[in-house]
Amino acid sequence: MGGKKSGHTQAAGAPKWDIAFNDAAIDRVLKKIGETTQGANLTKGVNRGELAKKLETAEAQWRTYLAAHRASPKHVRQTRAKPLCSLAKAAKHFKRQLRVEVVREVITDSVLTEDIARRWLGVFPTSAAFEAFLDNLDRVIHVAEGSAQTYEYKPANGFRSPKEWFVGTILAPIFKSCFGRKAGQSGGNEHKSVSGTEYGPFTRFAIAVMQEMDEDLSPDIVKRALRPSRRKHKQAELLRER
Repeated sequence: MGGKKSGHTQAAGAPKWDIAFNDAAIDRVLKKIGETTQGANLTKGVNRGELAKKLETAEAQWRTYLAAHRASPKHVRQTRAKPLCSLAKAAKHFKRQLRVEVVREVITDSVLTEDIARRWLGVFPTSAAFEAFLDNLDRVIHVAEGSAQTYEYKPANGFRSPKEWFVGTILAPIFKSCFGRKAGQSGGNEHKSVSGTEYGPFTRFAIAVMQEMDEDLSPDIVKRALRPSRRKHKQAELLRER
């Protein structure tokens, strides 16, 4: 069902998959949303170009996330992150201790200033040299912490599966941004689709988007994505409201 080929041109170095969200794909997504009166009203005046742009970015996020989820078992990621965390922690401690050892307070003309302790002058001849060293140390800490966070990536954090993560964290904010309504569940006869299935505009939107990406999605997955585990509920709410 998905329209996998489009007239868009991918930039050099872009991931090697066809962009799904051409004009025909956006038509199908909007048609799915508009299966009810409420949904049809939401699609009026929607910025199609902005929606396509956001969904193309979302697809790239999905492919990247899914690859990481499949290729990075938890114990492997933890093993890689541990030494980097230790390095960052040790560097922070070293920086604190070094400042205590190297910098001394000097009172000149009743003014308190900082200077390099005599025993450290051979290493840091000036205060500027010492500050430059600390700047480089900060860079080491930043890189180590960033790398550790990358390896500590948690698949479907707060959700039960990658699809729940994608629906709750990626598609829900797009729906709110493009259609002006917070993602949620709807019920009752007014919200039934033409097939008689009882679910709301966001659920139809999520299912249609995933179909364009050649992925199946059930209303139950959408429901769970909007109601993640209690332990992560507040975190997920914050993500959806960004």
